[in-house]
Amino acid sequence: MDYVSNLLGIRRKSHNSIAFLDVPVNTDVEFFIDPTLIERLPYDWCKSAQAKIDDFFQNLRQAARVDDNERLRYLLSCGQEINALRLGYSQNKPCGRGASPQSLFDIFVQAKSIEILKLDLATRLQDHVIFIENFDKDRLSDLLSHIILSDIASFTYKQCKKYKYDTSEEVILGKGWDAIKHSWMNIKGYPIWYGESKILLLPKFIICKNMVVSVHNYIWKQILKEIQDDSFTKYPDLCRKVQDKRGRSKFKEPRKKDLYDHFIRKQGMSEKDFATSYTMKHKDSLEKFGAKHITDKEIDKTVLSDADLDEIVFGNVRHKH
Repeated sequence: MDYVSNLLGIRRKSHNSIAFLDVPVNTDVEFFIDPTLIERLPYDWCKSAQAKIDDFFQNLRQAARVDDNERLRYLLSCGQEINALRLGYSQNKPCGRGASPQSLFDIFVQAKSIEILKLDLATRLQDHVIFIENFDKDRLSDLLSHIILSDIASFTYKQCKKYKYDTSEEVILGKGWDAIKHSWMNIKGYPIWYGESKILLLPKFIICKNMVVSVHNYIWKQILKEIQDDSFTKYPDLCRKVQDKRGRSKFKEPRKKDLYDHFIRKQGMSEKDFATSYTMKHKDSLEKFGAKHITDKEIDKTVLSDADLDEIVFGNVRHKH
């Protein structure tokens, strides 16, 4: 199995000596770009990328507020997987398509999706993975890769220069977001070549297996805890009757598992429908979730260590058949 580090002349297979994610040249690895890491990590590269993400999201929200479907269709026209990044689920040659322009537009123009944008329930792009069906970490990562493509191109170029890789051939890499003109533009750059296939490099610190923000985390860490806290006054029938050490009966708040079964599983609701319905009634819950649970400790837990990256990339990578 060859890796991009081989193409750069790097012999040692370890992430502790490089700044980028070392990807296989002819298959994908199941990693994703986490926008919360970009938002929270204190690197200049992240600040540049975050400015584009913020501008794109503001344009998306504004188009939704005025029901400008033509603008929404344009904004959501770049959701395809960028094969040059080697991220995704493809088991053999990278061939992922991500979300087509039409499918991504259809996902976002659902009545619920538009209402979420108009009501400002989602204050950041990554919040949409909590509410919108069929928009999860893979599609968010694909969309992000286009939004920040110029930063990815810049990072790749600097790494090529560092390892004295030939940068004489500038090519169009794809569409990226222009935060000045508020539009998509062709991004040019200097990829690493494997035959006729382009490879672009990603900073290893923005890569994750599971994103900080997810509907599951939001429900279990925030919503069910709020319901627990209110259970004695709002949901007394769900409280548990237990006995203390002296054999006296008392009531305790319901377990989160029992609440999950009661409000979601038994109602036949999806997690996203439940999270949306609850947040529309408790509009500060998502903000509280961010303040309490998207902490520096949580960020540190999400950032993959060099040892983690080595094990996943070099130990368990899906080999070409």
